Amino acid sequence: ISSLKQDLGTELFRYKGVLAVKGCDEKYIFQGVHMLFSGGFASEAFGSNGDAPQDGQGIWHPSEQRECRFVFIGKNIKQKHGERLRSGFLECAAEENLRFKVGDAVKAKARGWMPATVIKLWDEGYPYRMEVQDGDGESFEVWAPMDDSRFIRAPGQIQ
Repeated sequence: ISSLKQDLGTELFRYKGVLAVKGCDEKYIFQGVHMLFSGGFASEAFGSNGDAPQDGQGIWHPSEQRECRFVFIGKNIKQKHGERLRSGFLECAAEENLRFKVGDAVKAKARGWMPATVIKLWDEGYPYRMEVQDGDGESFEVWAPMDDSRFIRAPGQIQ
């Protein structure tokens, strides 16, 4: 969205949408006018003081189809930028098949590369949640923001 605001700020009059973030039960809701953007999960948008939304408002129900909707209103947006917007939006889709599964030994980028174990997939929008073992016998948890070797690697993988 940042790059869209920069590139199309004067042509983009208004935009709004709802996103289904993998691993999250709350809907991500956003809107914007020209260069101004506001967005957050439903508890931030509907709840008071960060409380959960009332009456399930903004929550994906188990029977509800999760889908992402993005609406652009602007000057010649569809004609001039339609395909670029569509393809850019689709590139943000979560990977269906991750490289690692729960229980796999990996290396996590946390204070350098450290041995870790995958403990959960798709936790709050992150593809991996890992338990990292530090050199002192202590452990802590970290998340990989994407399934990418910059954040999570197989134990024997070198750069």
